[in-house]
Amino acid sequence: MQKTLTIVYTIATAALAIILTIMHLQPARALINVFTTYDGREYYIAPVVLITWLILLLPMLLVILISKMLRVKKDDEIIPGKTGIIVMRQKAFQSAMVGIPIFINGAKAGVIDNGKRKFFEVPAGSVTIVAGTGKQASESQQIIISEGQNARFFLQFIQVGLGLKCLLIPL
Repeated sequence: MQKTLTIVYTIATAALAIILTIMHLQPARALINVFTTYDGREYYIAPVVLITWLILLLPMLLVILISKMLRVKKDDEIIPGKTGIIVMRQKAFQSAMVGIPIFINGAKAGVIDNGKRKFFEVPAGSVTIVAGTGKQASESQQIIISEGQNARFFLQFIQVGLGLKCLLIPL
């Protein structure tokens, strides 16, 4: 839904920027005055349309940045004596805005953000953990956790062809 909204908004603002420039309406009018030639009869349309489009895209950029700031959470507090799995994600530019889902025993346990550490409480015994979904998913890790112990994993990305793949490394 968010991707669809972003694409529709981008296309709508592109069309609006072209219409504003052709019709000589604000905010393109001020830019038309800047890009007119010395006699005032001609102006360069490409910079006017592009700058107008960027001005119209600013509200969406602000919404994206604010939602990203609201989504950023502190690292989970790890309470000693609790049985669980600790996953630390490597800080990486390639997937900075994407949260990676963590599946424990086949059920989605949560999402880990870029450069963060997260604690997942699990019952003692045999546990299966997978990071990511689809082609990006890591190999399944089968571990046995005793009561009151923590298993630690490091999540990083490796280049596979043109895409990235999650790599879950036990520590």
